[in-house]
Amino acid sequence: MGSSVGLKIRELRKQKFMTLKQLAGDRVTVAQISSIENGKSNPSKELLEYLAQKLEVDIEYFIFDEKERIQKQFDNTINMYKDNLLNENNIAIIIDEVNNFKNSYDDLLDYQKGFYHYCFAKKYYASNEYNKSFEEFLKAIFYYLKTEEYDIISDIYINLGNCSYFNEKYQLAFGYYKNSEELIEKNISLDNIARTYYDLALCSIALNRYTLSDSYLKKLKDLIKNNDWPKKQNYLAGINMMQGNVDLKLKDANDSYNRFEKAYNVYQNSNDLEGMIKAKNNMAVCLWEQGKKDEAIDVFKEIVNMNYIDDIEVMIDAYLNLIDCLKETKRYEEALIYINKCEEFVLNNNSVTGIVKILKLKFDYYLEIKDYQRAEDFAFYAIDFIDKNSNDIDKKDIYIKLSQMYSNIGNTKQAIEYLLLSQNLKI
Repeated sequence: MGSSVGLKIRELRKQKFMTLKQLAGDRVTVAQISSIENGKSNPSKELLEYLAQKLEVDIEYFIFDEKERIQKQFDNTINMYKDNLLNENNIAIIIDEVNNFKNSYDDLLDYQKGFYHYCFAKKYYASNEYNKSFEEFLKAIFYYLKTEEYDIISDIYINLGNCSYFNEKYQLAFGYYKNSEELIEKNISLDNIARTYYDLALCSIALNRYTLSDSYLKKLKDLIKNNDWPKKQNYLAGINMMQGNVDLKLKDANDSYNRFEKAYNVYQNSNDLEGMIKAKNNMAVCLWEQGKKDEAIDVFKEIVNMNYIDDIEVMIDAYLNLIDCLKETKRYEEALIYINKCEEFVLNNNSVTGIVKILKLKFDYYLEIKDYQRAEDFAFYAIDFIDKNSNDIDKKDIYIKLSQMYSNIGNTKQAIEYLLLSQNLKI
């Protein structure tokens, strides 16, 4: 304590125009008060409580400095409203509370700043202002990545995914949901696990990945079957809707395949190579959706071996489908072979968009096999090429994925640095 407490007592006493005798009252002598104010003695806890009462302040006014008092008050706010915020209740009330700390923001600790932005992100999300919400969630996770608040981190990733999904950035959304999935081993809540599987299933449908959606729906149904928690019934209607959508696609895939095969024969008879490739690609997708991945891979290979150059994007799409299918079957070495072949194809045909796609594809490939050094190398190659030829939307996506990568391997400092770089891009 010492002189700082004494100075605070003296300053507050003078602000209230109190004499030493008035402050001392009948509890303590004037000499004792003078000694405390001059830093020559320390008051006991009981005496300090008495003086705080006389001076009409909380005892913490004397125990903590201004910065410490602000932090303790903010902790009280967090403890009071944290559960309500996670349940998205009383957001307006909570915003009023955290707004009281707006002018003291710089005095807050990192996790407190995270909660501050988390509250505003929830507010914007509740009012469907998804761009504003996304930016606030990014700021929140910047600070929460320094903590072990895995349930909140999971919730932020899910909401970042939702904001991206509502803006039709499905691939980016899928990445955020996958990030939440990796936190399941950190014992996040059953509800966050359910939300993660649900959103991965829904996003897979948006990406036309019906077999993948089916696998996540199975995980979600198993979770509901084997566990009990208050909100589990909330997922049943959505599960039935998605399962119906998935079943319709998968069961109709055989009929679709036959139609595309007939179209292929017509194109073949008229020597229409572009039509043949498009029909073949759809045939392979149908096989993929039926779970006949090896057959799909064979058809995709037939397409890329045609080396059609009149419509480069058609060929790139076939390459990307083949590579995705190979990765899905864990044939990573073969996938890399076709990634390199695709790279050769786009370079030979001088496709700017194709080069960006292939560099991002290599980045994603090495991320998936957890070769993080090579992943970062290709991220840098992609960023350098984008700076010269493309736009910042692709670059922002790469920075965010790099942040996620370093978060997953426990390097919080690097994760935050890449997150800052993504925030500095004005898209």
